[in-house]
Amino acid sequence: MNVVYAVVVSLLTLVSYLRWLRVAQREHLRPGRLLALEGEWVRARPVEGWLLGLVVLVCLASFWLPWGGVVGALLWLSWPVGEPFGGGRIEPTGGIKRVAAIVVALHVVLTVVLTLVPSHAYVVLPIAAVPLVEFALLLARTPQPDAHTDARPDAHTEEAQA
Repeated sequence: MNVVYAVVVSLLTLVSYLRWLRVAQREHLRPGRLLALEGEWVRARPVEGWLLGLVVLVCLASFWLPWGGVVGALLWLSWPVGEPFGGGRIEPTGGIKRVAAIVVALHVVLTVVLTLVPSHAYVVLPIAAVPLVEFALLLARTPQPDAHTDARPDAHTEEAQA
């Protein structure tokens, strides 16, 4: 039965990534912005802090109540209250596709590992959602060319030949 709960929690958490990927795209895929926005939402509306605390509490209580992980994941889907789930759409750019692929791969690995742990560890999946997206943003980050150098790798050789 734990595997069924783990799959349900995992699928609900996967659905929640749609919101966070959209927010990440709105924030130009900059690592650190999702956690910063969570903090801003909690400071701007204290009720968001209470609701986020409830999500964490329910997920952690699920170590003793396996169905609680499902409740925690459902609560996570509704947080933050001020951020509509269906509002806006993800533009299928190369950057967001790369981040989404990394998020799904990390999520699958994390789900398998946490499901194999005998103590209902999969219940932390909703709590780990935003940090996991942040980590994916870091992994997907492409180095930006230095403002003082030409972005083309062969620029200096062309100048030397001219």
